[in-house]
Amino acid sequence: MIPARALFTASITLFLLVRSAPAWAEHTPGIPGWQQDVHYRISVSYAPQRFEIAGQETLAYWNLSPDSLTELYFHLYLNAYRPGSNMARYDASQENWRIQNLPPKRRGGEWIDRATIQGGDSLHVFVDDTIARIPLPQVLAPGESVVVCLSFRSKIPDVPERMGRSGKGVFAAQWYPRVCAYDRFGWHTDQHLGSEFYGDFGSFDVRVVLPGTFLLAHTGTLMNPSEVLPDSILVRLAAPGDDAITIWDRSAFKAPSDSAAKRALEMPRAWVIHADSVHDFAWACEEKWVWRRARWNGIEIHTFHRVSDMKRWNDAAATGAMMMAALTRRFGPYPYPSFSIVEEPIGAGGVEFPNIVWVSPRYRNDGTRRFESVIAHEMAHNWFYGMVGSNETAQAFLDEGFTSYAETGLMETLFGRTGNLTLPRQDFWLRWLHPLDDSRRRAWRNYLEFQARGIEEPVVTHSDRFKHPGAYYPSVYDKTNIGLWTLRAMAQERRFDEALREYFMTWRFHHPYADDFFAFMNRALGDSYDWFFRGWFLRTDCVDLTLRGLRSFPLEPPRSGETLASAGGVADSFRVELSLASRGGIDPPVPVAFRDKEGHRANRVVPREAFLPAAGEAVYRTTLPFAPSEAQLDPDLTLPDIDRSDNSTSRWPRFQPMVDNWRASPHPLDRTLLLWRPDAWYQTHDGAEIGVAFDASTVRWEHALKGNLGGGLREPRPFFDLEGRLRSLAADSRAIARARGYDLDGHQGYRISMSRDLGSKLERGFRWNLMSAGRARSASARTSSRSERRMDRPTW
Repeated sequence: MIPARALFTASITLFLLVRSAPAWAEHTPGIPGWQQDVHYRISVSYAPQRFEIAGQETLAYWNLSPDSLTELYFHLYLNAYRPGSNMARYDASQENWRIQNLPPKRRGGEWIDRATIQGGDSLHVFVDDTIARIPLPQVLAPGESVVVCLSFRSKIPDVPERMGRSGKGVFAAQWYPRVCAYDRFGWHTDQHLGSEFYGDFGSFDVRVVLPGTFLLAHTGTLMNPSEVLPDSILVRLAAPGDDAITIWDRSAFKAPSDSAAKRALEMPRAWVIHADSVHDFAWACEEKWVWRRARWNGIEIHTFHRVSDMKRWNDAAATGAMMMAALTRRFGPYPYPSFSIVEEPIGAGGVEFPNIVWVSPRYRNDGTRRFESVIAHEMAHNWFYGMVGSNETAQAFLDEGFTSYAETGLMETLFGRTGNLTLPRQDFWLRWLHPLDDSRRRAWRNYLEFQARGIEEPVVTHSDRFKHPGAYYPSVYDKTNIGLWTLRAMAQERRFDEALREYFMTWRFHHPYADDFFAFMNRALGDSYDWFFRGWFLRTDCVDLTLRGLRSFPLEPPRSGETLASAGGVADSFRVELSLASRGGIDPPVPVAFRDKEGHRANRVVPREAFLPAAGEAVYRTTLPFAPSEAQLDPDLTLPDIDRSDNSTSRWPRFQPMVDNWRASPHPLDRTLLLWRPDAWYQTHDGAEIGVAFDASTVRWEHALKGNLGGGLREPRPFFDLEGRLRSLAADSRAIARARGYDLDGHQGYRISMSRDLGSKLERGFRWNLMSAGRARSASARTSSRSERRMDRPTW
């Protein structure tokens, strides 16, 4: 029997432990919990002469956490864009001096001039670079709220970033003091180093005063259109129909010559906007836009672009409407009344915000569908970032990687599984010179090339803490993208699509972390994929399969009344034994295709459990109606195997010939790319020469051979110049061995060298010449031959 005093003491101790447990300890992974609520009321005016925004912000903050708060924290992002900031020093450590050398007129900044409790005393503001701390006069207990009033000024910097200047206008992002997110892990007060963002959901009421000649694109819904837009625009906005139409064309507008009318046109106007269930607010203003609009299912798609880019942007609104429909069907509804796509000439590339995105003009005429893919990516962000509000600063893959997956699926839905990045070519010779490429293969290729460099870091790495500057994008974007496609193939496509849609619907307007996604998908898919999540996202494991052997034996004839039959009812007559190895740390279920010399085919799947007993070794046994002569692992390329040269019983290399067009040529994933072109040359020793130049390489550049073969027209003497390259990924993935031999233009010689990428700020690393020799075949051979020049320049 337990004494009463001991029982009482244990009860008190347990109560105190539960009460003092951190908020994260009370969270059930995969199930949304509490989150804070905010409401912003902001009134500002924009001064185009100084690119400055000034005004008032009133923040109502509801503490819905189980914790008592004694202070609030705010982001002052624009302070990063001046010399001496944390971002300037971080960039300088990567030998990027763009911020440290920024002249005063181009710098940004954000200042809180005054802070008060609504109706109360002034508050102290302590600023540390891009973070402001404001102590509260009294504790903010769970369930209570506080209203803070701020007077602030912001100056938009002139840098190629997420915000910037364009003519007299600005692209205003991260332009106001934004309260830091508080979740089960506490306050998130990361200094802004130029990467990602995180904020609490809430509502915004924003008033922006602009000169009357400006148009405004923005998050949310315009509440006073009749006060800021002329009747001609209002009529077009009210026009029925879903087809894209032009709302306003600056090139067709004639400014009034009368001075009084001109002054009236330039009079400041206040744009009043409301946005609900968003975690940020962005806007852009310009004087010389073309404004177009399309609709889908009642949602308005607006585009704003320069007159000079009419040709490519003319269809952007209709394309946006198609993408809105596809994203809604795939993931879930878009609950806002409008979406805006804005051309940004500030060099940001593509940037996402709630209900609005920037898209760079550099993608408009490059002969590919890169323009459409950027729109697809930024629009998809409004599902993964805009509505599923993960902490993209700490775990950027949950928004950038998921959006990359959504972008790939969107491009395939609209433009087909293959060739969706390549604009259709009408002329045969153009199709010949410009090979097809697609979004999924590009992501696969980027990951394989990156993984071979030996600088990979876990996908879950904090966005500001990647050790190698080149590791962030391929890890966060590409590896997550193909990881989701791999999971989709393993879990069955329909079941995965339903699970991911359910994940979106469950977590929209909430803040999931990686453990929430993993736990949710395990439950939704009805199986545990922790082995894959752990290796692919939490570590740097990979898939590296090898087919080691194939044997078959005749089966004993079945006894009376028995039939061993495969699919299709054909009796199995052979027992087949397949030997495999898995060396990358991830042992997935492996699709296998069998074939015999008569063309009979059969497919099987080696279960992942087959690898477990022997730690990466597996022997798979099955029966077939024929004796296979060949087996191929993963024939449909559903697994991101880093080396496919050993996935078949046939070890002969396979080539994909392609005419060298002196542009980027996409590598095939399962064979060697062989680029070739005719070669012609003239020099005094051998006269005119003709031949062929070629360059053969694998997708990860482990092996490569390039050179020239041909002969002279004056003398039937052949010439050659061959250089081979070998990178041993197992021994040292950063080291490259080269061997070259040539008999070219009257010169003969060889060279053996070794180079190594240091994997640091020195991109080129070092190169050592181990041995070399050369001589002229005759005294008349010119030293300015191809051989001499090629010896002096790197070939890769």
